Amino acid sequence: MNQTEELKRMIAEHKKLTRIVADNKVITPAILEQQRISGELISLALSDFKCENNSCKSDKNLTRHHFIPIKNEKVIPYHKYISQRHYFFNQAILCVNCHKKIDPEIVLINEPATIGIKTIKLAIQIFKIPIENANKN
Repeated sequence: MNQTEELKRMIAEHKKLTRIVADNKVITPAILEQQRISGELISLALSDFKCENNSCKSDKNLTRHHFIPIKNEKVIPYHKYISQRHYFFNQAILCVNCHKKIDPEIVLINEPATIGIKTIKLAIQIFKIPIENANKN
């Protein structure tokens, strides 16, 4: 995807938020939620609103796959874990089927939540992405 100026700005802001949380300077529910949402929006835009599995590329039932799994929450210091959990580099956008193939445990824990149309529309609006390049479901 061709990165818009707004996407570049949001990535820089997201990196700052992640650093604040990682350094344990400030951890508030508002900052964590802002980091989670911005990470999801950035990941969506960078994936072109499609499953990042090269053999799939579906634009339906998208989910976020975290490379650092939740089971590491007990191993990594909380502020370090939580800062990386929603960092956009820690996420891949996958359709539900590909997510289940990559992470079969997710089905045992719970069904992966799909990314809602409101979130997709918000990313399109924020990053000024032409609608023909984005998921239209």
